[in-house]
Amino acid sequence: MKASERSRLALFFATVAIAVVWIILMLIFTDFDEAGFYYWGGLAFGIIAFAITCLALLMMHIHRNRSTTEITMLSGYILEGYALISCIVNTIFCVIRDGDHGKILVAVNLILMLVFGIIFAASLNYNKRVAELADNIDTRTAPVANYSSRIAGIVAMAQDPAVKAALLKLKESVDYGSNMSRGYAEAGEREFSDKLDIIQNLVLAGNTPADQLIGEIEQAKRLYAMRNAQMQTL
Repeated sequence: MKASERSRLALFFATVAIAVVWIILMLIFTDFDEAGFYYWGGLAFGIIAFAITCLALLMMHIHRNRSTTEITMLSGYILEGYALISCIVNTIFCVIRDGDHGKILVAVNLILMLVFGIIFAASLNYNKRVAELADNIDTRTAPVANYSSRIAGIVAMAQDPAVKAALLKLKESVDYGSNMSRGYAEAGEREFSDKLDIIQNLVLAGNTPADQLIGEIEQAKRLYAMRNAQMQTL
């Protein structure tokens, strides 16, 4: 488990612990003979705030995206901020005995829910956009990573030192070229992939002259150079 995931779980359990301690303190240090609307209203809104926070933190952990774990911690801190501010505000209401503050009690808590709800929703939307971008990057870099792995496999199969050296140079061109795959480069990438298939089959045959193999490798290198040039100009 990543450190950031442990931090999110720690935040959840810390919120549960704070909620339990707060509820116990509110019940222990209360004269129920004098407890009225402010006390019960403050206690109820406080419990609701902690329940919302704990449930949201738990759902965030269950439906987590490993590529954006660190970023989603921001949403967790927003939830924790809501729970703590609600705790403070409702503690004040719990100790009020006199005055006509019923509407204020309800209004303040509803405003807190609304404000933090909007902020939390905005943070989730940001997390979603980042996750989509991360997944898109993984999809676009997968073909190039596959080319590099395939070439490394062909290097392991090759016997001639000159062929190995040429293959390593080809792999270097792939590794240090553009690692993003774009739709407009698909034709060139397919041609390059087909050329890798040809090279691999020639190496597996075991009787192909080194000069012929090196010539095929040089053609593959030119194809990939053309692909890189296309990526840089468009």
